[in-house]
Amino acid sequence: MNDSTQELLRKVEQNDDSFTSLSIGRIQDIGIDFDRLGRAIATNSNISLLQVYLDALIITSTTFFDGLKGNISIDHLIIKDGALMEHGAGSDILRAYQENNNHLKALSILQTDIQQNQGYNIITTTLQCCTNLKEINLFGCNITVNQLVPMVEVMRGLRSLVELYLNNNNIGNAGCEALATLLNDPNCNLQEIQISHNRIDIEGANAIVNSLINNTKLRKLHLTVNNTDRHQAAMNFYTLLCNRSSINSIYSSNHTLHYMSIYFYSQLNDSMRHDFSQLQCMNKVANKSYVAAKKILRYHPIIDMEPLFILGLEDDERNLKALPYIIDWFDKASAAVNDEEDSSVSSGDSSDSEEEDYHVEEKRLSAIFQFARAMPLHFVPSTPDMILLHEDMRDQLEDEKTKLERQIDSMLKTKKDLEDRIKAKDETIENLRGLSDSISNKVDDKKRKRGN
Repeated sequence: MNDSTQELLRKVEQNDDSFTSLSIGRIQDIGIDFDRLGRAIATNSNISLLQVYLDALIITSTTFFDGLKGNISIDHLIIKDGALMEHGAGSDILRAYQENNNHLKALSILQTDIQQNQGYNIITTTLQCCTNLKEINLFGCNITVNQLVPMVEVMRGLRSLVELYLNNNNIGNAGCEALATLLNDPNCNLQEIQISHNRIDIEGANAIVNSLINNTKLRKLHLTVNNTDRHQAAMNFYTLLCNRSSINSIYSSNHTLHYMSIYFYSQLNDSMRHDFSQLQCMNKVANKSYVAAKKILRYHPIIDMEPLFILGLEDDERNLKALPYIIDWFDKASAAVNDEEDSSVSSGDSSDSEEEDYHVEEKRLSAIFQFARAMPLHFVPSTPDMILLHEDMRDQLEDEKTKLERQIDSMLKTKKDLEDRIKAKDETIENLRGLSDSISNKVDDKKRKRGN
């Protein structure tokens, strides 16, 4: 063993709390005592990441694998750069974690050939055993739909899984359809999925779009499609976030997905790109009823009240029963527009003009006007109501008058302060001018005396 491997073993054996990542399989690790390493790993409580390089890695020590089975601190396993075969170091390590399945939270198999001797089977079995996985990363493993389907079936049972990375594989459209079944599952808790560079066209993209219509968990998506399909894919994802065909369709749009790296924004015009950005920004807000309300206000200019005129009656007689609910909805919509959390994630719009941008008051008055125009007699108040209305309006006007008087007093005080400051500065300037004139006169007198 060389000095570096000796130092590695020492740190593992001494349970060095600064040594949290262990890598094996590199050239400098050749000659390492795996029996000794396995015994040290079994009792180590600080190593959280094990990284395995498969190129030319041969491990015959059963003590090493027993150490992995007994370890309770390693929660992230990375296997990379080689071939994962049914029999070999990589597969034996995975089998160890099929037994030590409670602690593994993240599994990454990167740029690894899983086709030889059906190495992909060992991955599926490991996923099935490690039920606490939060992250799965299978980057550049040349996975096809045939290998993906059984993996997806296993993932349906992983309630803790929140991140799935499948970039640079070969899952194609059929793979997207398999993943769509996972995203459609109400028990699926995935929050991020990456499937870029997988030979996907519009068919596969649409499968993902359709699976996200009712999905309320996924927040981030990375996807690429063929060049010829990019414009249509962009339009479909745009509609996913806000289907403007009706108020109900806007309400039923996806209000969760707030980050998309889909590589085809360039296919949209400037206005739609801005809207796309705004919609994703809106979706960051935790209160999804606020998100829906803001989308309705911004993207549905005319809100038709007529279907609500006969709410609650069977004889089609028009009534005002829906009006209080409408007013209440606009009150909540106004709160959504002015929500502090929403403002904190906005893309720089001034919070002072938010309500004007969404035209909340205009649309509230429009809704009331539609009721008044349809049922004018219902809007004629009784004498007591008129008195109460008058008193209420008078109180409101008095409050407004008081506020204005306070503002005027404040402005007058500010004005006087400014005038006093200007007067003081003017006096200072006059004093400086007098001093300057005095100095000039003295200088002139001296010059005259010298001349004489």
